[in-house]
Amino acid sequence: MKWCTKPLFPCVLRKLSAVHKNAELMNLLGINAIEERDMTFQAGMEAKVPALTAAQIAEALRKHVDLAKISYFKAVDFTKAGVTQ
Repeated sequence: MKWCTKPLFPCVLRKLSAVHKNAELMNLLGINAIEERDMTFQAGMEAKVPALTAAQIAEALRKHVDLAKISYFKAVDFTKAGVTQ
């Protein structure tokens, strides 16, 4: 990779993006090694996910996610809302 001659910030972002992609790939390869899978498994998953319907996704969420165990928070900027103490 050549050194960038343009302003520093875009160059740093491109390099960080490349590092992130490498880290993502290494993580995926590590998980595959632990699970004794190869990349054909990942290719199969990538083919299946876009084929899911909204109903199938909702059903899976209802089955695997307990809403009673999820905390919800709403943040607000009181100064923008005009509320002061």
